[in-house]
Amino acid sequence: VIETFQPGTLKKWGLDYKALAKIKPDLIVSSITPFGQTGPYKNYRASDLVLTAMSGFMSVLGDSDKPPVRPTVPQSYVWIGMHAAEATLMAYYHRGMTGEGQHVDISGQAGVTWAASIAPSFYDFNKEVPTRAGSFVTGRSVTGAIIRAVYPCKDGYVTYIIYGGPAGQRTNKRLTEWMASKGMAPDFLKNKDWSKFDIATVTQEEINRVEEANMAFFKTVTKDEFFKYVVEQDMLGYPVNTAKEILEDDQLKSRGMWKEVEHEDLGEKITYPAFFTLFSSIACDVWRRAPRIGEHNEEVYREIGLDQKDILRLKKANII
Repeated sequence: VIETFQPGTLKKWGLDYKALAKIKPDLIVSSITPFGQTGPYKNYRASDLVLTAMSGFMSVLGDSDKPPVRPTVPQSYVWIGMHAAEATLMAYYHRGMTGEGQHVDISGQAGVTWAASIAPSFYDFNKEVPTRAGSFVTGRSVTGAIIRAVYPCKDGYVTYIIYGGPAGQRTNKRLTEWMASKGMAPDFLKNKDWSKFDIATVTQEEINRVEEANMAFFKTVTKDEFFKYVVEQDMLGYPVNTAKEILEDDQLKSRGMWKEVEHEDLGEKITYPAFFTLFSSIACDVWRRAPRIGEHNEEVYREIGLDQKDILRLKKANII
């Protein structure tokens, strides 16, 4: 059983976990609420904005010189649903080994806290609140160097980060070689031994010099040119796709991600996103538009055994 009522609601109805477990001891009940079943906030309600803020997630989003911002689309309940699915499967696995059911209590605030990534542990270790970095990344170097993650290019933006480690050193070296082939690599880059590059100790001054050269070069290439070279050279980097480019993406098209659905009221078809998972045996697809309010009520009533007389009687009584 998966439920999202306010804490105490099922108990008031005599349907809480303890009552149900007496009837079916191996039952699993997963309760999803904004703040969980216990604690001083347990009865508080919360929207996506509230949970994004109170989880700490919002504190790391945005530019360092501006107030925190929320993600562009609601994410909190996606995170909560993911954690609820994981927790319920853990309880299911436990039942398979022991035969025991249990109550699974999912807190939205606690779940979304994981979206803040390393921020809590960063503060615990350094006693310093992580700063918002916008299109940059922090925490890579002990010197506090801030590293750019997004660069403007000829027709949009690309994501490229100066990484360390074998993959990063290879990427940095091959980008420098590409720049040199176009006559755009400064001497200090051409002479740089990337095999000795250590991201953990790099200074802001060194990062700035490299990024300045990278910035000038990326402005001369398109996203397609960049991505093609990255793939061919086994590098780290990728283009920033726009909504238009997502709809035109060959990979998503090949998986049937987009479906044209007829809207008879409009006299046209609208593109819908299909399910992101493909199943070998389950037909999971978009086959019709979203229903209008109450459009399928009578169909549902008949499925539960009501005939036309029952439906008319309930309508006259203002029950439906």
